[in-house]
Amino acid sequence: MRFSQDIYDTHREHLSDSGTLVPTAVAVALQSLTPGESPNASLIARSSTANETTWKVFWLAGSDLVFVEATAAHHAWNGSDDGDDVLDAAVAGWVRPVLDIRAFEIVSQKTSHEDGRRRMSVGASDWVLKFPDVRVPLFSSTGLGSLDDFVLSLRQAWIRED
Repeated sequence: MRFSQDIYDTHREHLSDSGTLVPTAVAVALQSLTPGESPNASLIARSSTANETTWKVFWLAGSDLVFVEATAAHHAWNGSDDGDDVLDAAVAGWVRPVLDIRAFEIVSQKTSHEDGRRRMSVGASDWVLKFPDVRVPLFSSTGLGSLDDFVLSLRQAWIRED
C-alpha cells in the first residue's frame, strides 16, 4: 500500500490534535487499517514527557473500529516534525468490527449535589468497550472530536449494524 499525503487534506479533522497533525507513522497505520474507508468519527489523544511522545487514535470507519498507538523518543513528535530523526517509533494497531462490541460499560460515575439536585457524570476513563476477548478503555480526546460525540457515533453504528 502506498501512503498518500492527501490523507492529511481529506481527513484533517480526524488526524489533528487541536491543530497539531498526527505523525506520518500514525497516519500510515490508520490508512493501512482502513483501506478505502473514510472515518465517521475519531478520538485522539497525545501525551508528551521530556523524553517521548505517545499518540492514541480511535477511528470509526464504516462498520469497523480502528485503534492505533504510537510512541517515539522525541519530546514533541507530530506530523510537521517527523523527519528522518524519528526512526524509532513503536507503532501498534488493530481493527475490529463494530458488531464485535458486546457492551458499552460504565465502570464508575461521579455524583454531585447542586441546588438540591443530584447530578451524575461519566468521565472518559469511566467508559470501557467490552469485546468477547478484551475490555478496551476509552480516553479523553485532545483532538477536535469529543468523547461524547465519539461514543454517540460508535453506539449508533453498533445499533445500525445489529
